[in-house]
Amino acid sequence: MALYLGECGPGHLLSSAADFAMHPFEMMEFVTSRDPQVKHRKIERELEELKLADAALYSRMQKAVGRVGMMGIYAMDRAAITIGWKAVYDANVNTVGETEAIRLAQNATLRTQPEAHAKDIADLYAKAEAYNWFLMFTNQLNQIYNLTTYDIPSNVRQGKYYDALLQTTVFLITAMVIWIITNKMLPEEPDDVVEAILEQFINSLPLIGRYIVSGAEGWSAGAPAPIEAISNVSQAFARDATSAR
Repeated sequence: MALYLGECGPGHLLSSAADFAMHPFEMMEFVTSRDPQVKHRKIERELEELKLADAALYSRMQKAVGRVGMMGIYAMDRAAITIGWKAVYDANVNTVGETEAIRLAQNATLRTQPEAHAKDIADLYAKAEAYNWFLMFTNQLNQIYNLTTYDIPSNVRQGKYYDALLQTTVFLITAMVIWIITNKMLPEEPDDVVEAILEQFINSLPLIGRYIVSGAEGWSAGAPAPIEAISNVSQAFARDATSAR
């Protein structure tokens, strides 16, 4: 949900979250009735393709994870999308009208949230099937990569410094939350913050990012040889850095 911050500002996002807490089903109906893209939303391409290609395997996976666990993932996604979409809509509807506000909310969702429809994801995910062995479940990371390498620099060049600041804040929030969950602790030193930011950015690099981070953390990447070599190099650098300390 925080990824919408750069699209609508903190006031509208917080207001939308409060409205959702009071009237969740009414807000979901409001959003889905105006945006079929949200109504028929798919989260991860791999899950949708598995469902189509091997319904039995998908069913077994559901049983292993738990039907409630799967429902939780989709429910959390729907809540975040509904709050963010409505926040962008509210931020624009009074100035550009409803039709354009809907389009802006839809585009904001496509820019910031994971998608599974082939028409909505990067060509790297949709057309290069071999790459998908290395790209599984990195859809959201691709959105973060686009945020840091295109959206923020573009806003700075155009003089939209407030938008760039909000997007930078989004990046920092997501980096710190993921670091806290991964390490099961709050950051205690400035080095922890730097580590969180670097891990977030490197993880978002297409193809090789997550293998670099895995290697640096001492894990075997379990990837094909060329990618595993990158992980091994990363492990070596991590050991050297530890020895230097």
